[in-house]
Amino acid sequence: MLCDVHLLSLNTETNNMNLLKITQKQLTQLTLILLATITSFSSQATIVQFETSFGNFSVNLYDEDTPVTVANFLQYVDDGNGNNAYSNVIIHRSIDNFVLQGGGFSYNGGAPLNTQNLPIDTISSNPAIINEPVFSNVRGTIAMAKVGGNVNSATNQWFFNLVDNSTNLDNQNGGFSVFGEVTAEGQTILEQMAAVQKYDFGGAFTSIPLDNYDGTSVPNNSNLLIITSIQIIDPSANTAASLSPLPNLNNSPIISGTPATGIEVGTAYNFTPTASSQNGDAFTFTVTNLPTWANFDTVTGEISGTPTSSDVGSYSNIVITVTSDENELLLNSLPAFNITVTEEPPATSGGGGGGAVSWLILILLSIRFKKR
Repeated sequence: MLCDVHLLSLNTETNNMNLLKITQKQLTQLTLILLATITSFSSQATIVQFETSFGNFSVNLYDEDTPVTVANFLQYVDDGNGNNAYSNVIIHRSIDNFVLQGGGFSYNGGAPLNTQNLPIDTISSNPAIINEPVFSNVRGTIAMAKVGGNVNSATNQWFFNLVDNSTNLDNQNGGFSVFGEVTAEGQTILEQMAAVQKYDFGGAFTSIPLDNYDGTSVPNNSNLLIITSIQIIDPSANTAASLSPLPNLNNSPIISGTPATGIEVGTAYNFTPTASSQNGDAFTFTVTNLPTWANFDTVTGEISGTPTSSDVGSYSNIVITVTSDENELLLNSLPAFNITVTEEPPATSGGGGGGAVSWLILILLSIRFKKR
Protein backbone atom coordinates (compact mmCIF):
# COMPACT_ATOMS: atom_id res chain seq x y z
CA MET A 1 0.00 0.00 0.00
CA LEU A 2 1.41 3.40 -0.98
CA CYS A 3 -0.53 5.72 1.25
CA ASP A 4 -1.75 5.71 4.84
CA VAL A 5 -5.51 5.32 5.06
CA HIS A 6 -5.85 7.77 7.93
CA LEU A 7 -4.45 10.62 5.83
CA LEU A 8 -7.83 11.07 4.16
CA SER A 9 -10.85 12.08 6.20
CA LEU A 10 -14.06 10.07 6.23
CA ASN A 11 -15.80 12.92 4.37
CA THR A 12 -13.23 12.81 1.61
CA GLU A 13 -13.60 9.06 1.25
CA THR A 14 -17.40 9.41 1.12
CA ASN A 15 -17.13 12.09 -1.53
CA ASN A 16 -14.87 9.86 -3.58
CA MET A 17 -17.41 7.05 -3.47
CA ASN A 18 -20.14 9.42 -4.65
CA LEU A 19 -17.94 10.57 -7.50
CA LEU A 20 -17.50 6.98 -8.59
CA LYS A 21 -21.22 6.81 -9.32
CA ILE A 22 -20.78 9.08 -12.37
CA THR A 23 -18.86 8.04 -15.44
CA GLN A 24 -15.09 8.25 -15.60
CA LYS A 25 -15.28 10.71 -18.51
CA GLN A 26 -17.60 13.00 -16.53
CA LEU A 27 -15.32 12.86 -13.51
CA THR A 28 -12.32 13.75 -15.65
CA GLN A 29 -14.13 16.74 -17.12
CA LEU A 30 -15.25 17.97 -13.69
CA THR A 31 -11.75 17.64 -12.27
CA LEU A 32 -10.20 19.55 -15.17
CA ILE A 33 -12.75 22.35 -14.78
CA LEU A 34 -12.05 22.58 -11.04
CA LEU A 35 -8.29 22.65 -11.49
CA ALA A 36 -8.54 25.17 -14.32
CA THR A 37 -10.37 27.59 -12.03
CA ILE A 38 -7.75 27.42 -9.28
CA THR A 39 -4.57 27.06 -11.34
CA SER A 40 -2.77 29.76 -13.29
CA PHE A 41 0.05 29.42 -15.84
CA SER A 42 1.67 26.70 -13.73
CA SER A 43 -0.76 24.10 -15.07
CA GLN A 44 1.21 24.09 -18.33
CA ALA A 45 4.66 23.54 -16.81
CA THR A 46 6.29 20.24 -17.58
CA ILE A 47 9.73 20.43 -15.94
CA VAL A 48 10.13 21.00 -12.22
CA GLN A 49 13.25 21.04 -10.08
CA PHE A 50 13.51 19.26 -6.72
CA GLU A 51 15.99 21.09 -4.46
CA THR A 52 17.49 18.84 -1.77
CA SER A 53 20.53 18.67 0.51
CA PHE A 54 21.72 15.79 -1.65
CA GLY A 55 21.62 17.97 -4.76
CA ASN A 56 19.05 19.29 -7.18
CA PHE A 57 17.38 17.25 -9.90
CA SER A 58 14.71 17.74 -12.52
CA VAL A 59 11.50 15.87 -13.19
CA ASN A 60 9.81 16.01 -16.58
CA LEU A 61 6.03 15.84 -16.23
CA TYR A 62 3.64 14.15 -18.68
CA ASP A 63 1.08 16.94 -18.68
CA GLU A 64 -0.32 16.10 -22.11
CA ASP A 65 -1.05 12.45 -21.29
CA THR A 66 -1.88 12.74 -17.57
CA PRO A 67 -3.31 16.27 -17.43
CA VAL A 68 -5.42 15.88 -14.27
CA THR A 69 -2.56 14.40 -12.24
CA VAL A 70 -0.02 16.99 -13.38
CA ALA A 71 -2.40 19.90 -12.79
CA ASN A 72 -3.08 18.57 -9.29
CA PHE A 73 0.64 18.25 -8.50
CA LEU A 74 1.39 21.75 -9.78
CA GLN A 75 -1.43 23.19 -7.72
CA TYR A 76 0.59 22.20 -4.64
CA VAL A 77 3.77 23.63 -6.18
CA ASP A 78 2.10 26.97 -6.93
CA ASP A 79 -1.51 27.70 -6.08
CA GLY A 80 -1.50 30.85 -8.19
CA ASN A 81 -0.97 33.11 -5.17
CA GLY A 82 2.69 32.35 -4.65
CA ASN A 83 2.08 29.61 -2.09
CA ASN A 84 4.13 26.41 -2.34
CA ALA A 85 2.67 23.61 -0.21
CA TYR A 86 5.72 21.48 -0.94
CA SER A 87 8.17 23.89 0.67
CA ASN A 88 10.37 21.83 3.04
CA VAL A 89 8.44 18.66 2.22
CA ILE A 90 10.14 15.55 3.61
CA ILE A 91 10.64 12.00 2.40
CA HIS A 92 8.68 10.22 5.12
CA ARG A 93 8.81 6.68 3.71
CA SER A 94 11.73 4.82 2.17
CA ILE A 95 11.53 1.15 1.22
CA ASP A 96 14.63 -0.53 -0.17
CA ASN A 97 14.32 -1.62 -3.80
CA PHE A 98 10.83 -0.18 -3.94
CA VAL A 99 9.92 3.50 -3.43
CA LEU A 100 10.75 6.87 -1.86
CA GLN A 101 7.53 8.59 -0.76
CA GLY A 102 6.79 12.20 0.12
CA GLY A 103 4.27 14.99 -0.33
CA GLY A 104 2.30 14.50 2.88
CA PHE A 105 4.48 16.16 5.53
CA SER A 106 6.88 19.08 5.85
CA TYR A 107 9.57 20.18 8.31
CA ASN A 108 8.23 22.96 10.50
CA GLY A 109 11.55 24.20 11.81
CA GLY A 110 10.48 23.95 15.42
CA ALA A 111 9.59 21.60 18.25
CA PRO A 112 7.87 18.23 17.75
CA LEU A 113 4.14 18.73 17.25
CA ASN A 114 2.83 15.23 16.64
CA THR A 115 2.42 11.94 18.43
CA GLN A 116 5.48 10.51 16.68
CA ASN A 117 7.69 13.20 18.31
CA LEU A 118 8.82 14.54 14.94
CA PRO A 119 9.21 18.25 14.05
CA ILE A 120 6.85 18.06 11.09
CA ASP A 121 3.47 19.35 9.99
CA THR A 122 0.84 17.63 7.85
CA ILE A 123 0.42 19.23 4.42
CA SER A 124 -3.21 20.12 3.75
CA SER A 125 -4.68 18.18 0.85
CA ASN A 126 -7.00 19.24 -1.95
CA PRO A 127 -9.90 17.04 -3.09
CA ALA A 128 -8.94 13.62 -4.47
CA ILE A 129 -8.51 13.30 -8.23
CA ILE A 130 -9.39 10.70 -10.80
CA ASN A 131 -6.86 7.94 -11.49
CA GLU A 132 -4.83 8.18 -14.73
CA PRO A 133 -2.89 4.88 -14.96
CA VAL A 134 -1.61 5.53 -18.48
CA PHE A 135 2.10 4.81 -17.96
CA SER A 136 4.06 2.02 -16.32
CA ASN A 137 5.66 2.22 -12.86
CA VAL A 138 9.22 1.61 -14.04
CA ARG A 139 12.46 2.79 -12.45
CA GLY A 140 12.89 6.55 -12.31
CA THR A 141 9.24 7.52 -12.61
CA ILE A 142 7.13 9.56 -10.20
CA ALA A 143 3.57 8.47 -9.40
CA MET A 144 0.73 9.41 -7.05
CA ALA A 145 0.14 7.54 -3.78
CA LYS A 146 -3.42 6.77 -2.77
CA VAL A 147 -5.62 5.00 -0.24
CA GLY A 148 -5.72 1.22 -0.44
CA GLY A 149 -8.89 -0.09 -2.08
CA ASN A 150 -9.86 3.36 -3.44
CA VAL A 151 -8.87 3.87 -7.07
CA ASN A 152 -9.62 7.60 -7.24
CA SER A 153 -8.09 8.75 -3.95
CA ALA A 154 -4.78 10.48 -4.83
CA THR A 155 -4.29 13.91 -3.24
CA ASN A 156 -0.88 15.32 -2.25
CA GLN A 157 1.40 12.33 -1.74
CA TRP A 158 3.68 10.99 -4.47
CA PHE A 159 6.50 8.48 -4.73
CA PHE A 160 9.54 7.73 -6.88
CA ASN A 161 9.94 4.21 -8.23
CA LEU A 162 13.45 3.07 -7.27
CA VAL A 163 13.15 -0.08 -9.39
CA ASP A 164 10.81 -1.51 -12.00
CA ASN A 165 7.59 -1.90 -9.99
CA SER A 166 5.34 -2.44 -13.02
CA THR A 167 4.40 -6.02 -12.16
CA ASN A 168 2.93 -4.89 -8.86
CA LEU A 169 1.91 -1.25 -9.16
CA ASP A 170 0.54 -1.19 -12.71
CA ASN A 171 -2.43 -3.32 -11.69
CA GLN A 172 -2.76 -2.93 -7.89
CA ASN A 173 -5.72 -0.76 -6.83
CA GLY A 174 -6.51 0.17 -10.43
CA GLY A 175 -2.89 1.01 -11.19
CA PHE A 176 -0.87 3.94 -9.79
CA SER A 177 -0.78 7.08 -11.94
CA VAL A 178 2.72 7.76 -13.24
CA PHE A 179 2.94 11.42 -14.26
CA GLY A 180 6.64 12.12 -14.87
CA GLU A 181 10.21 10.86 -14.88
CA VAL A 182 13.47 12.01 -13.34
CA THR A 183 16.54 12.94 -15.33
CA ALA A 184 19.74 10.86 -15.20
CA GLU A 185 21.31 12.89 -12.39
CA GLY A 186 18.06 12.66 -10.49
CA GLN A 187 18.22 8.88 -10.40
CA THR A 188 21.66 9.04 -8.78
CA ILE A 189 20.40 11.44 -6.10
CA LEU A 190 17.37 9.25 -5.41
CA GLU A 191 19.63 6.24 -4.89
CA GLN A 192 21.75 8.22 -2.43
CA MET A 193 18.64 9.20 -0.50
CA ALA A 194 17.37 5.63 -0.55
CA ALA A 195 20.62 4.45 1.05
CA VAL A 196 19.99 6.50 4.22
CA GLN A 197 19.14 4.39 7.28
CA LYS A 198 15.46 4.01 8.15
CA TYR A 199 13.78 4.20 11.55
CA ASP A 200 10.36 3.22 12.89
CA PHE A 201 8.46 6.06 14.55
CA GLY A 202 5.06 4.45 14.10
CA GLY A 203 2.02 5.68 12.21
CA ALA A 204 2.93 6.92 8.77
CA PHE A 205 6.62 6.86 9.73
CA THR A 206 7.41 3.16 10.13
CA SER A 207 10.25 3.49 7.62
CA ILE A 208 11.33 7.12 7.76
CA PRO A 209 14.90 7.82 6.52
CA LEU A 210 17.04 9.82 8.97
CA ASP A 211 20.57 10.82 8.01
CA ASN A 212 23.29 10.69 10.69
CA TYR A 213 20.69 10.10 13.39
CA ASP A 214 21.79 8.99 16.88
CA GLY A 215 18.66 6.91 17.43
CA THR A 216 17.52 8.66 20.63
CA SER A 217 17.16 12.45 20.24
CA VAL A 218 14.40 14.33 18.45
CA PRO A 219 15.26 14.37 14.74
CA ASN A 220 15.89 17.79 13.22
CA ASN A 221 16.52 19.30 9.82
CA SER A 222 20.00 17.78 9.68
CA ASN A 223 18.49 14.30 9.96
CA LEU A 224 15.32 14.57 7.87
CA LEU A 225 15.49 14.18 4.09
CA ILE A 226 14.07 17.58 3.20
CA ILE A 227 13.14 18.82 -0.23
CA THR A 228 13.47 22.51 0.45
CA SER A 229 11.57 23.51 -2.65
CA ILE A 230 9.99 22.24 -5.85
CA GLN A 231 10.22 24.90 -8.55
CA ILE A 232 8.93 25.18 -12.10
CA ILE A 233 11.93 25.66 -14.38
CA ASP A 234 10.36 25.14 -17.82
CA PRO A 235 6.76 26.24 -18.45
CA SER A 236 6.57 24.66 -21.92
CA ALA A 237 3.62 22.35 -22.47
CA ASN A 238 5.35 19.74 -24.60
CA THR A 239 8.79 19.08 -23.11
CA ALA A 240 7.86 15.40 -22.75
CA ALA A 241 7.44 15.04 -26.53
CA SER A 242 10.94 13.59 -26.92
CA LEU A 243 10.45 11.05 -24.11
CA SER A 244 9.24 7.50 -24.57
CA PRO A 245 7.46 6.44 -21.37
CA LEU A 246 6.28 2.85 -21.26
CA PRO A 247 2.50 2.42 -21.33
CA ASN A 248 0.65 0.57 -18.60
CA LEU A 249 -0.54 -2.43 -20.60
CA ASN A 250 -2.77 -3.56 -17.74
CA ASN A 251 -5.24 -0.92 -18.86
CA SER A 252 -5.05 -1.69 -22.56
CA PRO A 253 -8.02 -3.31 -24.29
CA ILE A 254 -7.96 -7.11 -24.40
CA ILE A 255 -8.13 -8.87 -27.78
CA SER A 256 -8.27 -12.58 -28.61
CA GLY A 257 -9.21 -14.98 -31.37
CA THR A 258 -7.71 -17.45 -33.84
CA PRO A 259 -8.16 -16.50 -37.50
CA ALA A 260 -8.27 -19.13 -40.26
CA THR A 261 -5.03 -19.20 -42.24
CA GLY A 262 -6.31 -20.82 -45.45
CA ILE A 263 -9.18 -20.20 -47.88
CA GLU A 264 -10.14 -21.52 -51.32
CA VAL A 265 -11.03 -19.37 -54.29
CA GLY A 266 -14.74 -18.56 -54.30
CA THR A 267 -15.20 -19.28 -50.60
CA ALA A 268 -16.20 -16.49 -48.23
CA TYR A 269 -13.63 -15.64 -45.53
CA ASN A 270 -14.78 -14.19 -42.22
CA PHE A 271 -12.99 -13.56 -38.91
CA THR A 272 -14.03 -11.29 -36.03
CA PRO A 273 -11.80 -11.02 -32.93
CA THR A 274 -13.15 -10.81 -29.39
CA ALA A 275 -12.23 -7.58 -27.57
CA SER A 276 -13.08 -5.90 -24.27
CA SER A 277 -12.04 -2.84 -22.27
CA GLN A 278 -10.42 -3.11 -18.84
CA ASN A 279 -11.23 0.45 -17.79
CA GLY A 280 -14.46 1.28 -19.62
CA ASP A 281 -12.85 3.09 -22.55
CA ALA A 282 -14.37 2.76 -26.00
CA PHE A 283 -11.95 1.35 -28.57
CA THR A 284 -11.27 1.14 -32.30
CA PHE A 285 -9.71 -1.57 -34.48
CA THR A 286 -7.02 -1.17 -37.11
CA VAL A 287 -5.23 -3.66 -39.37
CA THR A 288 -1.95 -3.81 -41.23
CA ASN A 289 -1.18 -5.85 -44.37
CA LEU A 290 -4.84 -6.48 -45.13
CA PRO A 291 -5.24 -8.71 -48.26
CA THR A 292 -6.39 -6.76 -51.33
CA TRP A 293 -9.48 -8.95 -51.67
CA ALA A 294 -10.62 -8.40 -48.06
CA ASN A 295 -12.58 -5.70 -46.24
CA PHE A 296 -12.03 -4.51 -42.67
CA ASP A 297 -14.48 -3.14 -40.09
CA THR A 298 -12.87 -0.66 -37.65
CA VAL A 299 -15.80 -1.01 -35.22
CA THR A 300 -15.81 -4.81 -34.88
CA GLY A 301 -12.36 -5.76 -36.19
CA GLU A 302 -13.94 -8.12 -38.74
CA ILE A 303 -11.97 -9.24 -41.82
CA SER A 304 -14.26 -10.46 -44.62
CA GLY A 305 -14.11 -11.12 -48.32
CA THR A 306 -14.22 -13.72 -51.09
CA PRO A 307 -10.99 -14.24 -53.06
CA THR A 308 -11.03 -14.96 -56.80
CA SER A 309 -8.61 -16.93 -58.93
CA SER A 310 -6.51 -13.81 -59.41
CA ASP A 311 -5.98 -13.65 -55.63
CA VAL A 312 -4.26 -17.03 -55.30
CA GLY A 313 -1.17 -16.72 -53.10
CA SER A 314 -0.03 -16.07 -49.55
CA TYR A 315 -0.77 -12.88 -47.60
CA SER A 316 1.60 -12.58 -44.63
CA ASN A 317 2.13 -10.61 -41.43
CA ILE A 318 -1.49 -9.51 -40.99
CA VAL A 319 -1.95 -7.77 -37.62
CA ILE A 320 -5.23 -6.66 -36.02
CA THR A 321 -4.85 -4.03 -33.27
CA VAL A 322 -7.38 -2.62 -30.81
CA THR A 323 -6.69 0.86 -29.39
CA SER A 324 -8.38 2.85 -26.63
CA ASP A 325 -10.27 5.89 -27.94
CA GLU A 326 -9.25 7.78 -24.80
CA ASN A 327 -5.50 7.20 -25.06
CA GLU A 328 -3.70 5.92 -28.14
CA LEU A 329 -0.91 4.49 -25.98
CA LEU A 330 -3.30 1.86 -24.63
CA LEU A 331 -3.43 -0.82 -27.28
CA ASN A 332 -3.09 -4.55 -27.87
CA SER A 333 -2.67 -6.73 -30.95
CA LEU A 334 -3.26 -10.29 -32.04
CA PRO A 335 -0.13 -12.19 -33.09
CA ALA A 336 0.69 -11.68 -36.76
CA PHE A 337 -0.90 -14.31 -39.02
CA ASN A 338 -0.97 -15.34 -42.69
CA ILE A 339 -3.81 -16.22 -45.05
CA THR A 340 -3.11 -18.49 -48.02
CA VAL A 341 -5.55 -18.52 -50.96
CA THR A 342 -5.61 -21.73 -53.05
CA GLU A 343 -7.43 -22.85 -56.21
CA GLU A 344 -10.55 -24.96 -55.91
CA PRO A 345 -9.78 -28.73 -56.16
CA PRO A 346 -10.63 -30.26 -59.62
CA ALA A 347 -14.14 -31.76 -59.93
CA THR A 348 -14.41 -35.58 -59.83
CA SER A 349 -15.27 -37.01 -63.32
CA GLY A 350 -18.07 -39.55 -63.79
CA GLY A 351 -16.22 -41.33 -66.68
CA GLY A 352 -12.70 -42.79 -66.86
CA GLY A 353 -12.23 -46.06 -64.99
CA GLY A 354 -15.93 -46.38 -64.27
CA GLY A 355 -16.71 -46.56 -68.00
CA ALA A 356 -14.16 -49.33 -68.57
CA VAL A 357 -15.69 -51.44 -65.84
CA SER A 358 -19.15 -51.04 -67.38
CA TRP A 359 -17.94 -52.30 -70.79
CA LEU A 360 -16.26 -55.28 -69.14
CA ILE A 361 -19.50 -56.27 -67.46
CA LEU A 362 -21.39 -56.07 -70.75
CA ILE A 363 -18.83 -58.28 -72.50
CA LEU A 364 -19.00 -60.94 -69.78
CA LEU A 365 -22.80 -60.97 -69.90
CA SER A 366 -22.71 -61.31 -73.68
CA ILE A 367 -20.38 -64.34 -73.48
CA ARG A 368 -22.63 -66.00 -70.89
CA PHE A 369 -25.74 -65.67 -73.09
CA LYS A 370 -23.90 -67.10 -76.13
CA LYS A 371 -23.00 -70.29 -74.15
CA ARG A 372 -26.68 -70.88 -73.48
